[in-house]
Amino acid sequence: MLLGGNIILNSATEVKAASQQKTIAQQTLASNDGVNNDESVDQSNSVNLNTVDRNALLTSINTELNSRNLSSEKAEKAKQEMLNFFDPNNANYMNLDSLDDWEDTAGELPVNGTTAPTLSKHGLISVGILGSALNVAIGAALGGIGEGVLGAIKKKGKAWVRRKVATRVKATLINMKLDDAAALVSGAIDFALDYTDPGAQIAKYLDEHDKKSGNGYLEWW
Repeated sequence: MLLGGNIILNSATEVKAASQQKTIAQQTLASNDGVNNDESVDQSNSVNLNTVDRNALLTSINTELNSRNLSSEKAEKAKQEMLNFFDPNNANYMNLDSLDDWEDTAGELPVNGTTAPTLSKHGLISVGILGSALNVAIGAALGGIGEGVLGAIKKKGKAWVRRKVATRVKATLINMKLDDAAALVSGAIDFALDYTDPGAQIAKYLDEHDKKSGNGYLEWW
């Protein structure tokens, strides 16, 4: 199957290999870009208000909000939800269930022609919500550079951006308790950087490699 011009490998094969890749993924999370390798993965690499500039995070949130068709009232609520999501001192830190106002249709998404139950009811992770969270994380990790990933590539080069994005995305997924997804994400990074919404592309890739491929949600258990 093709996604973003890349061939997706057999999902059963990759999922089977995920447990073997998991340890390797966690060991290679440390960045060479000014990060202390002695710190834990969560502290040193996960995107949050302790590891990125607040203004960069706000810029990234606003950029993602601009891609959504939300009312002014809902957009303000969504912004605060995303800030709380990246705040280690907030009860909703890294809690994807808390991003209610980031759903496109009041907490429900169409799946295979039907209306899916809300996130809180079925406990699964919406690809749309995860994509937005990753888009925000990537933008913040790159320092809120104008023109997003493409602008960062022009400024820093694709190798630097790839290393930065891979490191941050893997650590952030682990902090979301999505360790198996973190172990597989490397296969999505290169082609995702060719898009203006790399987080969404990564989320779609992961959805193609979980237990129920391509249904709009992630199931890793």
